Amino acid sequence: MARMSIDGAWRPPGRPKKGEAPHGGSLEHLLFRLRTKTKQMPSGCLEWTGSKIKAGYGVIRIGHAHLEYCHRLVWKLIAGGIPSDLHVLHHCDNPPCLRPDHLFLGTNTDNIRDRVRKGRSWLGPGKRVPPPNLQIEK
Repeated sequence: MARMSIDGAWRPPGRPKKGEAPHGGSLEHLLFRLRTKTKQMPSGCLEWTGSKIKAGYGVIRIGHAHLEYCHRLVWKLIAGGIPSDLHVLHHCDNPPCLRPDHLFLGTNTDNIRDRVRKGRSWLGPGKRVPPPNLQIEK
């Protein structure tokens, strides 16, 4: 895949030129990467199809070593930033979703309450739900 340098010239994949950030380094190229690595789903979600962490959240490399969660990056691009005491949460409960109207800001307490309400917590609504990675022997 080609990439765009800071000066706006398209470059083939490979080693960055002097003064060029890896993966392009320009806002236009970052938006291009976000557009080309998403897929519209029947549920209405706009899912990230690129790299993901184990929990399903999309990640994108910015610069040499910085990995950014894609849903947080989309929020920053749309709203201009995220206060340090807030998280970007999903109305749709779909970790790879990047659709802006499926995202909202909340505190850590909001995040915990949201996951309990949606039944994804050890202490689910009215019952104890073991986490999916817990092996229960009989």
